[in-house]
Amino acid sequence: MATQAINLLELFPSKHAVDAMRRRMVSWAEVLDVVKLPEVTYTSDGDVMFQRGKLSVVIAKNQVVKTVLLREVQQWDDRDARRR
Repeated sequence: MATQAINLLELFPSKHAVDAMRRRMVSWAEVLDVVKLPEVTYTSDGDVMFQRGKLSVVIAKNQVVKTVLLREVQQWDDRDARRR
């Protein structure tokens, strides 16, 4: 899935992604911003990870946002959500 193939209007979050967003205090608008203008993208087994700053969004082939991650010094961590 190329970045151009992502239709923001067709994206929807999985239950896991909603829970992760809530725990990490990330809004849906922030998720969409990362997907629209990522600094880096990675692909693996058909999934695409969009990264911008400390926030990463993983999207499956079926346009489902699988999870939302925060990165702190090469580690993904919930504890720094309030400081981003």
